[in-house]
Amino acid sequence: MKRHSVSRLLASAALCAFVLTPAVAEAQSVRDKVIELFTANAKAAGIKDITQEDVSGDDAKFTLQGVTITAGPKDQTATIEEITFVGAKPTDDGGISADEIDVAGLDVADAEGGLSIGTLTIKNVLLPAPANAQKLGAFKFDSVDAAKIEFGDEKLTVPVESLSITASDYADGIPHKGKFEVKGMVVPVKDDDPKMADVKDLGYKELAIDAAFATSWDAATGKLVFDKWSIVAKDVGAVTLSISLGGVTPDVVKQLQAAKDDPNAAMALAANISIESASLRIDNSSLFERALEATAKRQGVPKEQLVQQAGVMVPMMLSAIQNPEFEKKVSDAVAAFLVSPKSLTATVAPTAPVPVAQIIGVAGAAPQTLPTVLGADVAANK
Repeated sequence: MKRHSVSRLLASAALCAFVLTPAVAEAQSVRDKVIELFTANAKAAGIKDITQEDVSGDDAKFTLQGVTITAGPKDQTATIEEITFVGAKPTDDGGISADEIDVAGLDVADAEGGLSIGTLTIKNVLLPAPANAQKLGAFKFDSVDAAKIEFGDEKLTVPVESLSITASDYADGIPHKGKFEVKGMVVPVKDDDPKMADVKDLGYKELAIDAAFATSWDAATGKLVFDKWSIVAKDVGAVTLSISLGGVTPDVVKQLQAAKDDPNAAMALAANISIESASLRIDNSSLFERALEATAKRQGVPKEQLVQQAGVMVPMMLSAIQNPEFEKKVSDAVAAFLVSPKSLTATVAPTAPVPVAQIIGVAGAAPQTLPTVLGADVAANK
């Protein structure tokens, strides 16, 4: 090759390098691309405007500071002190995936009320592009944890210590296990609130509530379990519900979704679902005594007289069932509870799963046999 040809080649290469190097250096970082998608997708989803005062950090972890979001017909605003993205990156469909998203100091307020959250953490989250938001499994997460929550208005503000949601065993975009928990929710009993009059009469100044709901679904067997759904109120009591259902297959779920606007079709499909077991437990923590006291005061009779009346009336009402064995179970349980009001538990444990269609048929043809078919039982203080 001639020397001048080599020189021209080297000069061209140097020129290309000089021209292209700034372009490579100025290529959009993952951090900036995620921020761009976060803003664009929020607006496409209906947010009017979203801005931040500052950004710090790198591709691995970065924080938006002083975030303001404007949305709604009245241009309501939400302010957020910080949003931190950990391990965030764009997805192929124009969404965002992140190992963790942390929100601090969220505050939403308008004339109708407000919401504030001290901290919020979402782990292993997938945020879809708006065009794909309605697709099954488009939005996914492993857990959501929030703390120092307050919501309400000028008349009533309700604080919540913490809230958590977990989801796992995803299949076809659906989590087959999940749990929801609320701790430390305190509802004030206002003297000037007519809706709270009955609660106030029971001597409560506030209701401190914890709640937990857990669900699991085995698509292969069609078993759907509502595991110990509970609501516990301090100095009131607790209600705990557990149900195990069979026949809830993916095909049945799809058909139920398709029949959501046709109640008759949905009822026909639900009739094929079976009840495997169920239990309802009520624990008393002074609610019964307070209600007895308030009723006795209102009627002007001794509490002991009300208990005696209940002991007589319950067997009379139960006689309508026309199932002596079950009537005795219920009557004995109620009598024991009236003497020592600790707990009442009702259970359903059939020897084999009972389809809803069968329950409907028995209830119509021979209702007195229904407790036997379902293996129903009632017990007190156990």
